Amino acid sequence: MKALILSAGFGTRLLPHTGRIPKPLFCLAGRPMIDIIISRLVAVGAETIVINTHHLHEMLKDHLSKNRYAVPVICVQEPEILGTGGAIRANAQLLGPDPFIVINCDIDTDIDIKDVYKTHLDNKFPVTLVLHDYRKFNTVTINEQEFITGFNGQAKPESLLAFTGIQVIDVKAALRMPKAGASIDGYKKMINQGEKIKAHIVKNRFWNDVGTPEGFVLSAARCAAPDVFKAAFNLDVPIDSIDFISLSGDGSDRKWHRVGAAGRTMIMAGHSIASDTCTCEADSFVNIGRHLHIRGVAVPQIFSYDRFSGLVFLEDLGDTHLCDMVSGIKNQHGIVGLYKKVIKSAAVMWVAGYKGFDRSWTFQTKEYDKDVIIQRECLYFFSSLINGYLKMEMDPSWFAKEFDYLATKILENRVTGFMHRDFQSANIMIRKGRPFFIDFQAGRAGPIQYDLASLLADPYVNRPGSMLESLEDELLDYATGLLANRISLDSTQFITGYRYSRISRLLQALGAFGFLSDVKKKTRFAAHIQPALGNLLKYLKRLSDQNLSGLCRVVEKAGHVLATTSQH
Repeated sequence: MKALILSAGFGTRLLPHTGRIPKPLFCLAGRPMIDIIISRLVAVGAETIVINTHHLHEMLKDHLSKNRYAVPVICVQEPEILGTGGAIRANAQLLGPDPFIVINCDIDTDIDIKDVYKTHLDNKFPVTLVLHDYRKFNTVTINEQEFITGFNGQAKPESLLAFTGIQVIDVKAALRMPKAGASIDGYKKMINQGEKIKAHIVKNRFWNDVGTPEGFVLSAARCAAPDVFKAAFNLDVPIDSIDFISLSGDGSDRKWHRVGAAGRTMIMAGHSIASDTCTCEADSFVNIGRHLHIRGVAVPQIFSYDRFSGLVFLEDLGDTHLCDMVSGIKNQHGIVGLYKKVIKSAAVMWVAGYKGFDRSWTFQTKEYDKDVIIQRECLYFFSSLINGYLKMEMDPSWFAKEFDYLATKILENRVTGFMHRDFQSANIMIRKGRPFFIDFQAGRAGPIQYDLASLLADPYVNRPGSMLESLEDELLDYATGLLANRISLDSTQFITGYRYSRISRLLQALGAFGFLSDVKKKTRFAAHIQPALGNLLKYLKRLSDQNLSGLCRVVEKAGHVLATTSQH
């Protein structure tokens, strides 16, 4: 038995990553896909394997030359890409004289290839294509005798199946493939000439197209999960017994799943594929998370990280967020007690988390400085909310002096520690009465007061008339006193920094709400804009700082515009 792995494609669906790494070298659980397919072919009896290459040929050739495989693996470069049909024809004599297996390099499957090959030999037809039911790709038509009659999907849905990218072909049939172009074109021609192409239909088998980011990450998760269960819980669980349950997302583009088996669960966070060496968001998540955990901060334990796929497996903290808990507490004493617990745990993060913190772990910026305040908070507020969501068409340059003044006041009064940067109630989990902190990937050195403002002026909880609103000053005093016992602290300076940080934080939150609602079409965030604007205006008026009077007027006008828009 011999086999051809089709590996010459450009991998356009996986750009920009395939601009740096050829698709066959994408790794599943640390193992290149080409090696996984080679090992599967060897396991079913392949004695020689041919791999056609074109895109980033030298990189793939170099990888193959450095590995010792159990059988000869021949790398054949196509100076000009031939397509699947052209590749089959060009390599037919090299693979002959017996029927040979052809398999795409971008599939992940547990289909029994040995059984497929045996079926082909038993039936004695020139070509056998492996089909299965996969609605997204169901375009192949078969008749009652399980011969293929067409590839254009023009039949009732229940009569259509998908081609898996696995086939067995006789050498004579292979030599009739087009010199350049798709194998499907050759098969269409054979059918039109009255020849029979056999369908080998598989059921209850896993098959996945890994040629897209979504498909690749799915296979990466399946490959990694059993090893993670073994490392985290000392459990040997087969992949088919592991459940992946999708969870509702947050404001980011990450995908979240609860992964369960044998009565144990963990959370899987799906970040973007990382094919370069620059620090990415997932790197920051893992490096900062592991540092905080070592320092005794209440964050989830990180079990495993597959950098290329962007998958992080971490401790499951349940489903109860701080905002959920607050909504269920009906008395002031309960609210105060809960927030004091959060602040006490946060103090450990701010102080202990800052010790030994490596700024190279950070994503985008290494610290919270004037540029971050002006660009990512003040201007973000104008671009995403004022001019984006509300369409007010105001020139933010009119307020440049006010932005600079706000940033200066925050930084002059800052008490520096580890800054979470998004320390609001949706990022605080409550498990068995204890708070835990998540989504720390934006952490950096910065003012502690900003995180405290994120917590106490949180638009998700601190709405006008809410119980937390009346308790904000009491909790601020508690936090100030608690920190004064841990670090050198000027209480007046700390509170001043808090009050200006509160303005900047709400500008950032409102910018995010505008962006998520207007650009990302996550409309649930729009409900938080009005209360957040109301709080921002209230805090600006309490400051009574004439240096921010222009910003105050903008916020007031934005509230009127939003109210008018809502009425219509």
